[in-house]
Amino acid sequence: MLQYRHALDELIKERSESYSSISRLIARNPAYIQQYITRGSPAVLDESDRRKIAQYFDVPETRIGPVSKGRGGDPRLVKVALLPTAAGQEPDCEQEYVFDLAWMAGHGLGSEPLAILKIAGDTMEPTLKQGDEVLVARRRSKAELRDGLYALRLADGVTVRRLALSPSGSLVSVLCDNPAYPDWEGIKRSNLNIIGRVVWHGRRLV
Repeated sequence: MLQYRHALDELIKERSESYSSISRLIARNPAYIQQYITRGSPAVLDESDRRKIAQYFDVPETRIGPVSKGRGGDPRLVKVALLPTAAGQEPDCEQEYVFDLAWMAGHGLGSEPLAILKIAGDTMEPTLKQGDEVLVARRRSKAELRDGLYALRLADGVTVRRLALSPSGSLVSVLCDNPAYPDWEGIKRSNLNIIGRVVWHGRRLV
């Protein structure tokens, strides 16, 4: 994914644009594109953002990011990349999961970018166990936040926690389902780096 960040950086410089101007183009905060290019956060641009940027620069969308397609070009299928758990890693496009669009629609999915995350550790047992795979709907705004399971980006990587909003909605409790681990309470929403909401999970039974 590093080559796509470099390609976007070159386009911005060639066209005498700025990181903040392209951030405004896609209705993001002024530092969004700078963080994406220099720090890899987010790891990938949302498809709608990438499409808008490509149209603005009048370049193929594939120049600044991979375009999701079904296996063999089948329009009934969609590929979802594996989200890395370690800090600084890029999404693993070599290990992708293929979902049927009809199945996704039946589960109310498909209107937002998705990623797969493998659960590591036992902090969310018994709800989620080591080796479980969860489907994460990557959210676009903190205004969409509600109680539930979310993938969070922490200093040492990506993990899943249960979020519970305060009555006012201004503070969030970050909870572990396993009582052996501590909870974090009274966290400002702006201090959380939330990747998205967990919307489905799978587990091997044998």
